[in-house]
Amino acid sequence: CTASDRGTMYKAAFLLALCVSANFLESAQAWNKTGHTAIASIAYSNLDPKTKQRVDALLRKHPDYKKWVEGITTEKERSRAAFLAAANWPDRIRYDPRFFDDAAQPTPPVQGFADMERHPIWHYIDLPFSADGAPIPKQIPAPNALTQIELFLKSIGNPAVDESTQVFELPWLLHLVGDVHQPLHCVSRFMKTQMGREAKELMG
Repeated sequence: CTASDRGTMYKAAFLLALCVSANFLESAQAWNKTGHTAIASIAYSNLDPKTKQRVDALLRKHPDYKKWVEGITTEKERSRAAFLAAANWPDRIRYDPRFFDDAAQPTPPVQGFADMERHPIWHYIDLPFSADGAPIPKQIPAPNALTQIELFLKSIGNPAVDESTQVFELPWLLHLVGDVHQPLHCVSRFMKTQMGREAKELMG
């Protein structure tokens, strides 16, 4: 991809974030399968033709693409269905035995997947907040949703990055941009009445 293509990807990600904040901040329960699907549907409908073509091409190379489009007959509908399924994929692998939790015994690699970890901590970012003056952590734990979004934006569309890696990262980007607009995925509240030993250790 050229620098122009990467710029287009950045614009698409920004548009996705804008659509999310404008349409889904009213309900914390929107961030399930239905919510992610709706968010992705809005984003896909607003992609320009060039970006849509590139995104479709990447998703067709995803190892789970055939599952995503099973029973769909037209190419246009397959492309849209794959995009919507990809936005939910990082949640679905939580129950997929091919993948493993970060601290667990690694599972065998599967051809086409750049990574077999489930990465549960990628789904959120703990921005510290206190309403009563309780001390808050000096550092935000990383990796987190924001660090990964920034990484994927630099990687997807970058000719120096292996395409299989980009295929893996695109569903994550679609999913995490939705996740960070869920209030319970982006804040950690600290209260004086709940300052236990573990919380105090986080303060350094």
